[in-house]
Amino acid sequence: MITRPSAAQELITEVLDQYIDADGVRRWEEANQKASNEAGECVDHMIKMFTFLDAQGWLYSGHNLSAAAEVHRAKTLLPGADVDI
Repeated sequence: MITRPSAAQELITEVLDQYIDADGVRRWEEANQKASNEAGECVDHMIKMFTFLDAQGWLYSGHNLSAAAEVHRAKTLLPGADVDI
């Protein structure tokens, strides 16, 4: 049993160094950056969509949202309840 945290950290670092090389770290960083960019793009699209729906007055009205779905042939939207906020 390791009772010193610094010894445990050294052991973990030594083992990881045996399995992770600079190329592996580079590939991980590239994949991480790509995933981060994709997530950022999705968030941007969602913000634009919600901004559009809000500007049209469809965001808080299930009836208006259903009408918008019919206009845009987005029949996959579930029907919403008519709630006035």
